[in-house]
Formats: sequence, structure tokens, C-alpha cells
Amino acid sequence: MADVVSAAHTPGPWVTHGLVVVAADAPKAILCQVHGSMANPAAVADARLIAAAPDLLAALERAQGYLVSDYTGSDGTDQTGGLLKQVDAAVKLARGQS
Repeated sequence: MADVVSAAHTPGPWVTHGLVVVAADAPKAILCQVHGSMANPAAVADARLIAAAPDLLAALERAQGYLVSDYTGSDGTDQTGGLLKQVDAAVKLARGQS
């Protein structure tokens, strides 16, 4: 499995308090606040998605390791039908890499 680069973001878990996202262990330190109102289902869903970011990144990095080790051909080709490329791109985006 590939080595996981340590995250430079605030460690998870993150939780929501309405439209505010905070670190679970530091509930007074606001990580972000989604604009909108609790009456707007999209705003509530956006806050939940943002709060899930550390867990989503960790899952992607773990999946990335399995894909590299189990679905890369002996010649280095991607045997996942493009899934590995998509996972790699998402991890790079989350890490601020190009």
C-alpha cells in the first residue's frame, strides 16, 4: 500500500453545528460557515459534506493504496478503468497539489 502523506489540514473528525463546521475536539474553533439558512436543504448538505472531508480524504487515500497495489499491471498500467486516475486527481486536489 502507498504511503499516506500527513495531512496539513485540521485533523478530523469535523462536526456541524447548524451551518458551522468545527473540529470535534475544538468546538469553539470555527473551520468554516456555510452561507445560507437551515431552511435551505442544499446549505445543510454542503455543511455535512464539508464536515466529512477529513474522513473522505482518509478513505480515498486508503483506496488509492489498494488500487495501486492490486490493480496496477506489471507494466505500470492502470487496470481500474480510470478509477485510479480519478482517485489520484481527487487526492491531489484535496492536498492542494497540481
